[in-house]
Amino acid sequence: MSITQMNVSGAKAFLEAMSKGDVNAVQALASDKFDYWVAGSTSMSGSRSMTELTAAMPDFAQCFPDGLRMSVTGITAELQRVAVEAVSHGTTADGKTYQNDYHFLFEFDQAGKITKVREYMDTAHVADVFAG
Repeated sequence: MSITQMNVSGAKAFLEAMSKGDVNAVQALASDKFDYWVAGSTSMSGSRSMTELTAAMPDFAQCFPDGLRMSVTGITAELQRVAVEAVSHGTTADGKTYQNDYHFLFEFDQAGKITKVREYMDTAHVADVFAG
């Protein structure tokens, strides 16, 4: 398996682990220099360390009692960088439908661990569902 293929597998595994709320799997996929950044000006926006990300995962899980399913719709990859297009679907704890489109950019170190994740999504939809 090539470096690019391994990193694609790592990006898919990370999104699956996040969807399931599997803190141990998320931590196992990340490097010590991990940084997760979300675009926009929502309460979720900005940079998070692994400690901050995993600490927030139980709160996120409470927002979606039946889970938030993430489906990959496209991938472009080259060596240490993997770009993933995805769509999510879930129902919030108060019964609202949440479906968003995403672009994730993953960066990997030489050992195949994720060093950076950049998440871009429709932040207006986030605000509408969670604050509206």
